[in-house]
Amino acid sequence: MFKNRVNIINLGLFLILVGFCVAFFIQLKKDKYFDKKVWYWYLTTEDAHQHYKIIEYQLIYNDNEYDGIWQAEYQILNPKNATNFNNLGYAFSPSLYSRSSTKPYPHSLKLKWFCYEDETFYEAETKLPSQKIEELTENLKSDPCFVAKILPNGKLEFGLTKSLAGFKSDSPFEDENKIETTSLGTFQGKKIPENLNLLRSDGDRFEDVKILEDYMFVYKTQVNWGIKVDYVKNLNAKIVFATDFLQNDFKFTDFKNNTTSLETNLFPQKLQLQYYEDESGFRYDFFPDRMQLMEVYDTLLQKSKSKDFYFVFKLNKTDNLFDVYLENSGSEVKLKNVVSINKIQEN
Repeated sequence: MFKNRVNIINLGLFLILVGFCVAFFIQLKKDKYFDKKVWYWYLTTEDAHQHYKIIEYQLIYNDNEYDGIWQAEYQILNPKNATNFNNLGYAFSPSLYSRSSTKPYPHSLKLKWFCYEDETFYEAETKLPSQKIEELTENLKSDPCFVAKILPNGKLEFGLTKSLAGFKSDSPFEDENKIETTSLGTFQGKKIPENLNLLRSDGDRFEDVKILEDYMFVYKTQVNWGIKVDYVKNLNAKIVFATDFLQNDFKFTDFKNNTTSLETNLFPQKLQLQYYEDESGFRYDFFPDRMQLMEVYDTLLQKSKSKDFYFVFKLNKTDNLFDVYLENSGSEVKLKNVVSINKIQEN
């Protein structure tokens, strides 16, 4: 008799627990908990950093409970370095990719950017087609990804595609990626007043710029560059990599008597010399000060009118590091290295 009572009590408790679980599950269904998707945010530019610099972006989300702005993410981007912004996302050149989110889809996008081609600042503030987004994502089995792409003439295209995992390049709208992307509209940005503060950053190392023409100088001026490494016993130059201010990489090889042939390119923002001393391999990184480099370039050019310039690496026996000079037609001026760095032994 007692045993039957215990069984009845246990059964009752079990049914109560099942009832709670069913009620909880039904409530989750009502709240559309299981409908929440992980979604991604991806910002890119046509021809990448060759033509545009992303300055600011803002995503605004809609919260039905408060019927207004729920949250705004705002970052000032330094397109020279990949940076973690308070766990909200990553910014890098030429694109921006935010981490996954289960927040409501954004209903508005604000963006500021600079176009190198027409030397113009643009701003776009667009409301996104929320109804169309809901329709496209309602039965989507994979995670959606929102893609904003900057186009020429101040235009901005916004689209929806599948998870970012399949992207093979910085241009998810391109057919070669074989990713189905649905365009949600193309918006026209408006020109905004020139603001050099938006372009200044530690990564640019160009804080003293006063006019836009000075800023643009290193992005448009083509020069014949070469490398010389002063002969030191048991030192053999191997290769020099250079990176210009548009983040293009180019290299100098064919060292003959520690001198390379000339390469036509934009102003370098970084030079990396790889060399050997006896049997040991080393690397030395040099970051010229952009303002000084421009001034020295102008001074030497006025003297000779030749556009053939050499960066001359001279080993300083005092600290066993390199001093770097800019040379033109036999005249040379020592350059400042804005980053203090020791030579690094290669493995």
